[in-house]
Amino acid sequence: MHDPLGTFGYVQIVSDHYDYISFLRQKFASLNTPVQIKTVRGIGYRLEVSK
Repeated sequence: MHDPLGTFGYVQIVSDHYDYISFLRQKFASLNTPVQIKTVRGIGYRLEVSK
């Protein structure tokens, strides 16, 4: 989407689910769990458990 004022060039629109996925990733990391959320391009997300 183009910035109508032309001050910033292009404006990136971030949906709420990106923020929530980021929150979940941080939460899993802080709990030292082996669970990771991986992005699958064009499909969505996948949970992975490392052993």
